[in-house]
Amino acid sequence: MKIHKFIILTVSLLVLLSAFYHVSHAEQQLLLNYPEIGGQTITSETTLPNVIKYIYMFALGIVGVVALLSMLIGAAKYVLSAGNASKAADAKDQIYSAIIGIILLLASVMILRIINPDLVNIGFTLPTFTPGGGGGGGGGHDAGMLKILYAITNLSFM
Repeated sequence: MKIHKFIILTVSLLVLLSAFYHVSHAEQQLLLNYPEIGGQTITSETTLPNVIKYIYMFALGIVGVVALLSMLIGAAKYVLSAGNASKAADAKDQIYSAIIGIILLLASVMILRIINPDLVNIGFTLPTFTPGGGGGGGGGHDAGMLKILYAITNLSFM
């Protein structure tokens, strides 16, 4: 019986040490290669404001995905409630809570944009189109569509 306990203790200790080794190795790997989020990457030269912006962008994405999934699950619960009033009410509450979460998320973006717009610059560029001939065929109705796309991409909102 003592040998059995000794074997279980030894195997448990080996599994625990192996887990610690893998966790420490994974942490070291994460310190070297952070993923790019919102055009931001973390390196050894990254300043504190950029780290905060990186964490904010990551949290923004996670909260948005969670709120969307919560809304979809609530909608599925509402559809599947099959006339049960209490289940339908619970599903509506979940949908309302998800909507409130999205509103709070957008409010945080707005407040941070008011404080310092550089904190929430989520930059992306639209492709630009140049209207006119590109050679071969004369344009036709495609040139008109290119003019519309060119006008849309060059709008100034500020």
